[in-house]
Amino acid sequence: MPEPDIGNRPFTGFPFGLSKTTYEQELRYLPTAELEDALEVKRWLAIEPECTEPQVQRYFAYQIEVILAELHRRRVLQRNRRDHPLVPAWNGGDLRNNRERIERVKARWPIELFLTQSLGCKLIPKRNRQFVTNCPLPYHDDSTPSFHVDTVKNVGYCFGCQRGGDVIELTRWLLNNGTFMDALIALEQEGQTYDRINTRSITR
Repeated sequence: MPEPDIGNRPFTGFPFGLSKTTYEQELRYLPTAELEDALEVKRWLAIEPECTEPQVQRYFAYQIEVILAELHRRRVLQRNRRDHPLVPAWNGGDLRNNRERIERVKARWPIELFLTQSLGCKLIPKRNRQFVTNCPLPYHDDSTPSFHVDTVKNVGYCFGCQRGGDVIELTRWLLNNGTFMDALIALEQEGQTYDRINTRSITR
């Protein structure tokens, strides 16, 4: 798959502009269940109506390709070394039957509300319900606004560190690349806490 350019900044399709080789090496340290969850998440995101932007599609397609290759590598290794005393069991992920839960969280957290209310971002209007802001993700000291937000498609993407997605994918980065379920639970708890605080203030 050729790597397109975005302006003067090379687009690798991987976070922080990592090379494919480096991203492959990082995946080798992740549990299989987490890889399967990440694969399912990225596949769901890739077909969401709000993720039809070509660059966002490429962002997920690049990573899906590498995750599939790593899972295939492990299956071959497991099959070829099935008699080895240390061969691990193949544990499935946790995302099955969670679509309604995911949709509730995404409805509770439109991306503009998530960025302004939860992360304290200042959104600068651009055009057609699109905004820019300084990247709120960890390990990126963004001195000029490079995080682009589309409130219609409900996604954000940083042209600086090359990370993005919907609120769940962004929360994974905020949790230092936590699992999808970690992010889902964190957003649920954040929403419940905010609703309790505001309910108390309204009823006083």
